[in-house]
Parts: sequence; C-alpha cells; structure tokens
Amino acid sequence: MMVTTMALSLLRLLSLVPFLLMASPVAFAIHADQDGLYDWHHAHIGIPTQVLTARAFGPTRASSVIFASKYSSASVHAQTGEIKARFVMDEGEQTTNGVAWVTTNDFNKYAVASDGARFVRAFSVADGSLSWEANTYSASQIVNENKVLDEEGDSASTTQLIVSTPGGVACLVPATQTVVALTADEGEEMWRVALNGAAKYDALVAAPDQPDELWAVGTDANGKPALVAVKAATGTAGSVHVASSAALKPYVVSGGGLHALSADGTKLVSLNAKTGSTKTRALPSGGAHELVKDGAAGTSGLVAVRQADGTVSVLDASFKAAELKVLFSTANGAHAAVSSEVCSDGKGAPCAVAVYEASENSATVKVAADGGKVVATLQVGESFALATAGAPLSCHLAAHLRKDGGVTYRAVVVSEGGEVAMVHESGVVWQRDESLAPAKAIVALDPPQRRRRAAATAAAAASVFSIDNIMETMKLQFLQTKVRLHIATPEETALAKAMSAAASDRTLNAVDLNGLRKNLVVLGAHGRLVSLHSGDGRKLWATHVPIACASKASSDASFDVPSDLRVLRAALSGDSASAGGGAELLVVGRTSAGSYTCTLDGHTGAVLEAKTFDGGVSHVLQPTHVVDSLHRHPVILVVRKADGTREARAVPNDISPELKAQLARGVHFYEADAQRGALRGYAVTTNLQVSETWAMNFPGRHLLSLAQPQAGEAVHSHVKVLGDRSVLYRHINPNLLFVASGVSPADTRGRWTATMDGGVSTGTGSAVAPADASSSSTRLADRLRPARGSMVHVHLLDAVSGRVLYSISHDDAVGPVRCVISENFVVYMYHSLRHSTTEVSVLELYDDSARLTARTVSDVVFEMVPTAIPAWLARSLHIETDVYNQTMSAHAPPPLRVLGQSYFLSASVRAMGISQTLMGLASKLVYFAEEGSGQVFSVDKRLLDPRRPVKVEATHREEGLMQYSEHLPMGFNQFSLTHGHNVALVSKVVSFPSRLESTCHVVVLGLDMLYHRMQPSASFDTLNEDFSHAFLVLTITALAVGSVVTGRMAKRADLKVKWR
Repeated sequence: MMVTTMALSLLRLLSLVPFLLMASPVAFAIHADQDGLYDWHHAHIGIPTQVLTARAFGPTRASSVIFASKYSSASVHAQTGEIKARFVMDEGEQTTNGVAWVTTNDFNKYAVASDGARFVRAFSVADGSLSWEANTYSASQIVNENKVLDEEGDSASTTQLIVSTPGGVACLVPATQTVVALTADEGEEMWRVALNGAAKYDALVAAPDQPDELWAVGTDANGKPALVAVKAATGTAGSVHVASSAALKPYVVSGGGLHALSADGTKLVSLNAKTGSTKTRALPSGGAHELVKDGAAGTSGLVAVRQADGTVSVLDASFKAAELKVLFSTANGAHAAVSSEVCSDGKGAPCAVAVYEASENSATVKVAADGGKVVATLQVGESFALATAGAPLSCHLAAHLRKDGGVTYRAVVVSEGGEVAMVHESGVVWQRDESLAPAKAIVALDPPQRRRRAAATAAAAASVFSIDNIMETMKLQFLQTKVRLHIATPEETALAKAMSAAASDRTLNAVDLNGLRKNLVVLGAHGRLVSLHSGDGRKLWATHVPIACASKASSDASFDVPSDLRVLRAALSGDSASAGGGAELLVVGRTSAGSYTCTLDGHTGAVLEAKTFDGGVSHVLQPTHVVDSLHRHPVILVVRKADGTREARAVPNDISPELKAQLARGVHFYEADAQRGALRGYAVTTNLQVSETWAMNFPGRHLLSLAQPQAGEAVHSHVKVLGDRSVLYRHINPNLLFVASGVSPADTRGRWTATMDGGVSTGTGSAVAPADASSSSTRLADRLRPARGSMVHVHLLDAVSGRVLYSISHDDAVGPVRCVISENFVVYMYHSLRHSTTEVSVLELYDDSARLTARTVSDVVFEMVPTAIPAWLARSLHIETDVYNQTMSAHAPPPLRVLGQSYFLSASVRAMGISQTLMGLASKLVYFAEEGSGQVFSVDKRLLDPRRPVKVEATHREEGLMQYSEHLPMGFNQFSLTHGHNVALVSKVVSFPSRLESTCHVVVLGLDMLYHRMQPSASFDTLNEDFSHAFLVLTITALAVGSVVTGRMAKRADLKVKWR
C-alpha cells in the first residue's frame, strides 16, 4: 500500500508541473522572452525638405547624411541608412528652416533652424547630443515676443534661413528682418545686422563665388527680386540691389547673382549681385512652367527650368553669356528633379549636376558635367517607378575623390511619395520609406488565401516529428522555462527570443483561422498607400495613389492626395473567395476639376478602377448593415457642388436601385465650423438627396473636439448587474455625438494675463510688460498664466435629431480636449487651470425608463432566452420576452441616468484610443499617448468606473469595484504597449479585433508607427503561438507510460503484501 501511495503522489506531482510553471512570478501581460515577439516599431524622419552631405569628400570623410523635414532632423548612417540620432520638433515649431554644417570645414556638428529661425540648435553628428541652443531674438524682442509675432504674422517659412560660415553659422530671422551670426562652439552671438526695409527678405544663402559673403534674398513691394550682401566675418551689409522688373518665385541663386522667371514665364530675369544690373534673356523653348528650386545652383551660373509638360532643361545662365544655352534636357514629359551644382576639389575635375528622372517602370540619376555631357548614370530601381513612389521631389549630389585621383558620385534621391535612397554607380546603397510619416488613415485586411499542396503538407508534418525538430523544440522549451523563472543569462534570453521568432509562423502572408495575421494598409500624408504585414512590419506593396489613379482614369486633371480610405470588400474565405473576389479598397480625393474615386486590389495594390466627377467630397459614409451580392460594403459620398448645394452618390454605382434606397435609409451626418462654433445636421433620403435637419450654435466659443462611436462596434451585453442584484440597462446609441466647446488653444495667448511681474493684459492678443521687463531674459510665455474663468462645455447630442442628451461644464479649464466613445461610456480629457494638470472625466449613460429600472436579474435571464419560455408562462409571470427587439426613436429618447466622475492624470495627452475585440467581452482598455515622451500607456476601464466608492463595502467587492482615488495610477505594466519604444508625435491609437476574443491588434500612428498584439483580459481562449504540441504529446506519452509502469508496480507490491 505504501508503494501505491507513493506512485499516486508521483502522478499528482507530475500533473502539477504545468501549473507550477504558469504560477511562476510573472506579473505582466507578456514574458521576457516574448518582448518584441508580437510588436514592431518603425522610426521615421519625414520626407526630407533638405539633405546635407559633404559636397567633396577629401581628407575629412563624413560618415553621416543629415536630413531635415517638417517634423524632425536626424543624422543617418551614410553606409546603412539607419538613424543614428534624431531630434523631433515641438508642436509649436514644426517647420524646419534649413540645416547647415557648423563651420564650412567641419562635419562633426550640424545646426538646425526652426520656427522662422527663432531657434537654432546644434547637434553632434556622432550621437545626436545637443551641443547648444540659441534664441535669435534680442532681449527686447524676447520680452515682446507675442507682440512681434502678432505684428509680423506667421514667421514660419520653409525657405533656407541658415548657412555655414568660417566661424559658425548665420541665420536670417524673417520676423525681425535681421541676420544673426552664432559661434560654432557655444552658439553665442558674434554680430547682428538689421536689413534695409526696402524689401522683405525670406531666404539666406552663401554667395556661390564669394566664400566670405552671404546673400539675403527677398522681394520688394512691387514684386521685384531684391538682394543684399552681408560680410560673413563682420556682418557689414552692402547696398540693396533690386531687379528692374517683377518676377515669379522661386528664385535661384547661381553664379554671380539671382535668377527668376518673368511674370509671363517667357524670359529669365537675372540680377547681378556685384553691379546691381538686371539682365533679361528669352528662354530657348519660348516659355517655362517654373524654375526648379535650387536646381543646378552653383558657381557656374546654371539654372534648371521645368516646362508645362514636365520636361526639365539645364541652362547656362552665366552673366557673360548673351543668350541662354541648353546644356541638358530630359525626355519629353518625363518627371525629373535637379540637384545643385557640385564641384569635387578644384583640381581640374569639372563641376557636375545630377538629374533624377523617373518613368513608369524605373528611375535613374544622370550626372552631367563639362557642358552637359553625361559622365555617370546611377540606377535607382523599380521601387522608384512613378506609380510606386511618385514623381521625383529632390536630388542631392555628392562627389567622392578616389585614391587614383578620379571622381565617383553618390546621390540622395527623394520622391514625392516619400521614398528615399542613397545611390552609387554600383547601385542602391540603402533605401528608406518615409511615406508614412505621418499616416492619415489605416485599415486592416486578412491576408490572401493559400492552398497547400499535399506533398508540402506531408513534408511539413514529417519535419515536425523528426528527431532534430523535437530536440530543438525541447531546447526552446527549456530556455523559455529558465527565462520565466528568471534564472536565464542574457545570452540565453536572446537565444530563446531568436528561436521563438524562427519557429513562429506569424510572418506568413496567408490567412489564419484566428485572425492573428493581418495586412495593415496605411495611407500616408503624401498620397502613398502602403501595405505592411502585422507579423514583422515588412512592406508587401506600395502604390502612389495620385499618379496610379490618374493613369487609370486617363484624365488631364491633376490628382491630389486622397482624403479617405475605406474597405470596400474584405478578404473572403472558402468558396466565397472564388465567387466574390478578393479584398478591395476605396480611396477618395480631389482633383483640379472636382473629385475622384479609385478602387484598388487590397492584396496587390493594383488599381482596378478610377473615376472622376464634379464637385468636392465632404463626407464618406459607409453603413455597416448593407452588403451587395458581391460581398461589397457600398459607401455614400456627400458631394458639395460649385453652387453650394449637396448631393449624395453611391459607390460602386452598379448596385441595384433597391440596394441604393436601403443604403441611404437612416443615414445622417453633421458638419462643424470650429471657429464660429456652429453645428449642422443632415439626412440622406432614399433618392440620394441631402436635406438639413437641425442646427446648433455655440456663440462666443470654439469647438474643441468632436467624437462619435466606432461604426459596427461589438457590444457583449446591454445589461450591467450590480452587487445588490439590481440591474442597469446601458444606453447604446450609435448616433451619439460628443461636442466640447470653449477656449481655443490658438487663442490662449490672447487670453493670458501677467501674474508674476505686474504686467497687464491689453485684451487684444498681446501683453504690455512692465518698464523694467526689457532687461529680463525670461520668455513672456514663462511669466504668463492663462486667465481664470475659462470653461470647457461638454454636450452629448443625438446626431440624428440634434437633441441635447446631457450637458456639463468644467470651470477653469481649457483645451485641447481628447475623447473616445465606446458602448455606453464617454472618456475625455482637458487641462485644468485650477489644479495645473490634466483631468480625465468619464460619463456612463443608462436607460432610466420606469419599465426597466424595476427589473431584477431573474427577469433579465428570462428575457435573454425568450424562446425557452412558453408564451402562457411569460404572460403569467409578466415577463417581456421582446425587450431586446424594441427600437428607440432619436426624436423621443428615453430618460437617461448619467453617472460621471473625474480623475487627475499626471501626464499631458496628445491622443487617445480604446481597445476593440470581436464580441466586446474582454475588458476595455483606454490608451493615452503622452506628450513629449513618445510613450503610450493603457488604463483599464474598471479604473475609470464612475461608481468607484470612497468606502468599499461587501456589495462593491462582489461587483469588483475598486476604491475611489482621485489620481489614476500609472504603473510599469501599463506601458506594455510601447515597451522601450518612443513613438514621436502620436496622432492616433487604432485597434482592430482578431477572431479571438482575448486578442486585438493595436497600431499607434504618428511620425513613427508601432504595432502591438494586445490581450486586454490575458490569454483565456488560446495557447501561445510558440506552444509546442510535440512537447505536449511527449509529456502525455510519458505520463501514460509512467501510469502503466507505476500501476504494475503497485499490483506487484499488493500481491507481495497478500502473500506475506
């Protein structure tokens, strides 16, 4: 009997092994070996507006290429294209006004000007550390900073405002019309010069043929180009030279002066910087469309012009030439960009320019020198074809000296779609995709179907049970166990992570039953549509929508960047896939003559159909309940005509009239004028006519935020059972509209009052400082605080009728306001002036009808299963079996019970989102994107429950309510979405459900892009993706063999005992 007891104990211990492993001290949603397994992060810079390279690589060889975009500046490794260091601009200064090396002979540091060159920052190329920062305003200008900006207007210019000098950098400040020189070491001011008021200057360049001279370029009051020379060493300004005739922008500085097109576009107007004389010469082609900005600019006096058909010509525009001479031209109608002129070392090698030319199938860079002769051709490749990457945007050439004295060329090319590459004579060195910085819209599709061959399936099955595979699996399981028990070395943790990734099938581009693999189709802000695999973030296909759709539509109108992206047909499975077709996408945009719609294949990016029509599309509406015979979800386009009237169009237009009437039934939308504080609601009739149904004004207030629930959101239950067994019925309204009004963030400066030094508000948007304020170096913004009395007004409306369902006001509060709506609750945040922090408020809506509030849990249970209750029993028990089939009218809403609560949040929030699961059963997570830090953290909806009690009682514990605390917690485990990643300038946090209730896909969009697979309520319905089924079979087999062996041992032991 003792042996039998020991055997049973052994079996019990073996059965407890899996539970002991699961009970190891792991506190978060994922394990250490799974960190990064289900997420990826793409860091972006933005489409470069300027690229800084070492023009001639001599003794000092630059190891980085500097990029400057609207959003950031970064140093990129010259051999790999990876970001070495990046600086992201603040929200209020997101305009880069140029980048320059600090001093003309040192490539270790670069300077960036931003916000109209008000701020200049110098960074180390090696590690991106900030060397120094300077404010180019003088002390008096800093004190009256707001007044200067109000008088001068928006000083943010996209022109070049900073150049290198032998002693540091110099920059032009358009708001103050001054040129300021800063030292290379500390950024201290060397000299400052105020420019002559005869013209308004907006660009600063280095004189091409005078290394010790700077040129400030601008326009006088009559539209004539103007130029003034400034000595780089002393800041002495020369005479102002003005052209004799008006000209068109852009201006190009090349040779010894300034060049521009005449007002009629038929002549080239050249202003000599030394003599001030003007030379006007006819263009060889008889006319040009525009000058190529910075194209061919250099010491030789070359300029580049683009014809109306797109042809680009490089001209010899030197002042010694009596007539313009064409040195090089692209093919007729070809799209091209031209670099500035580059000279290698001045030892006899000719100066050269690069022409980046793109066709329908490929792109090349031709380097022209010595009178237009092509000396090198660099192949860019098919990825830069017009329909894929867009037209050429810019080209930046660098000359490299070889040891044998020869010259080789490298070029950085940038397309309109956002593709960036470094090309060499031997091919593409590296390539970056900046098209999704930032992203405008995103949709998720299932990958395409794939039928496995029987032989491949048999081979795969055989490999699973091979000895080598089983040994590798056991090794992986052993390593993962050590990692989860926190006894693994860093090398073993890295090995476990690598082996898990190699064994996973998450990167297959094929549909899976659980919906864990997705194709994420993202629309970039510059018109490029890119499909990414959710497994590893790799690019599956890319299409530049304006060019691809214009080619398909055969229209002469120019196509703008799409404004909306919708899924017209999701990927189908089984027999439906072959009958109904694959996934289809619909993009909508404007043209120069109206609007366009374009249908694309969701799995290849090929354009299927493109159509144009008159009028501008103001709204794209897609009812979720309408599906045609081809499994498509049609959309309604609200089109505003030239006369101001609106009409509705159904897309695709080949659906039946009956389906069109069904599509338009019950469709409502609204339009908002945020500045005037006006809202108007509209309805679409069955004959696709648009009529106004309601209007609402908020006099004296701006609309700060508008939000509605996500269409088609799954709701698990309409009932909430409380701890005392009473029932609350959720008020689910898909037409709920959140409206926040109050002080606009743009008006905050005008509503501030001085509080620290006795300044007085003038009430006109500027502040009058005290007499001694001019001696202070403190910025006015640091000495002012927003005035009390500001309020944020929140209204919950029904978008169908315009009826106000609930209103609340928050005292001493200002925007910005962020909001998310899900099921029956609204979560929004704003800035509290009283507490100087962010406040988060939550509202929950419940139906307060008398017939519902008296119901008990038993009534609800009977109502949920009406078919199981005989009619006579339901009548005798007074049970309403059709409670879930009753409809609600927007014009006669039920009485509502609104529960609300507010919390403090110790973080500034720039975006919010909410998790979405298949059935809505899992816990809801509210995502908050922090301002500045690039982190996104999640808060469980249970922490935002407005019913959290101050004192927890038994009924509260039974319901799971937590004790109320005025501060929302921010623990380490709440940052499981971003981990160690920083997502710059977050704009959206989007969630998509999978086919598993426990799992959802979360995408964070901004300057960067991050994907993560989340489990709001942990993994309760699936095993891990890397779960070893072979190891499970071996374990069960071992237990079975052990039970047989121990059973026989027990029988023998019992037999021996009986024979004694």
